[in-house]
Amino acid sequence: TQIPSPNAGDIAYSTSSGKFWGYVDSSRWEPFNSGIGGARGYYGSFYTDSLMSVVSANQPVTVSLSYTNGSFGVVLQNGSQVKVLNSGVYNIQFSAQFLNNHTQLLDAQTWFSRNGTNIAYTGGYAAIPERHGGGDGKAIVSYNVMVSLSANDYIEFLFTATSVGIYISDVTATGSVPNSPSLILTIQQV
Repeated sequence: TQIPSPNAGDIAYSTSSGKFWGYVDSSRWEPFNSGIGGARGYYGSFYTDSLMSVVSANQPVTVSLSYTNGSFGVVLQNGSQVKVLNSGVYNIQFSAQFLNNHTQLLDAQTWFSRNGTNIAYTGGYAAIPERHGGGDGKAIVSYNVMVSLSANDYIEFLFTATSVGIYISDVTATGSVPNSPSLILTIQQV
């Protein structure tokens, strides 16, 4: 049976193929590459332990990723671009280890871009605690977004702050607690 007027993001099950299908880009149906029997969807897990800081208030910083922790159908290119090889809807998550070397609370902003253009409604805001007890203030900032991507689209993670002194950095292991990477970015097809 044909669905009369599908919308981008609609999901349907085909009894003839035994697969779930998603309506992509308001133009075509594509099978999900995940499900029963061990099949898997496309995914990627990337991180960095580099220090990256805001050098001028409200100036965007594009985060470079250093390591791939596993991927299938998603690749890291040009240091910061996470490229999907297949169209679909993707869940993109991050966790960023923010630090603040000022003696006052400072605000940080985060967002994603697609192919170099900011993605609407992906912005986030966080207050990073001030320096205290002889050490820089720390906060993990994390959230996820669902984005429809076409084959060969790439996403990037960006941040900025209202003042210099905000940065992301690896925090070294202490005692039984492992280190905290500067940024972890994961992406999964849904």
